Amino acid sequence: MIRRICGSELRDVLHVRRALEVEGARLAATARTDADLAALTDWMSRRERARREGDQDAFVRADTGFHTTIIHSGHDALLTELYRGITEAVAASVVATSAPPLIERVEIAHQNLLAAINARDPDRAAAEAGRVIDRLLAPREGGLGAYPP
Repeated sequence: MIRRICGSELRDVLHVRRALEVEGARLAATARTDADLAALTDWMSRRERARREGDQDAFVRADTGFHTTIIHSGHDALLTELYRGITEAVAASVVATSAPPLIERVEIAHQNLLAAINARDPDRAAAEAGRVIDRLLAPREGGLGAYPP
């Protein structure tokens, strides 16, 4: 069972995710192997299928797997270990932000992130990773205040 987070705790998790995932995407774009890319593509397919079928549990597993695999694809052992330490919080943040309309805000950015890693473009990958989290941090013009406490 994944615990629920919201408000300032969700904001804090998203800030930490942004810090780790931006650098992780930058590293993945330059260090990823063909096997890493295949794994990322598989996670993206699972993620899209779960979203389409409305399977929340499968979506959370697939989205968390996608982001974890990006970090792993950077082949930086310390970053991978740090991220592994927050995996439960990452999954909880996915639960909190994967319902409509928030999920629509990040769909294109996820696809663009995968494309940038595929193209081995570290600057674009970092920008897209940041865009995913930034869109979650500002679900409407009210910013984080839009998340319930």
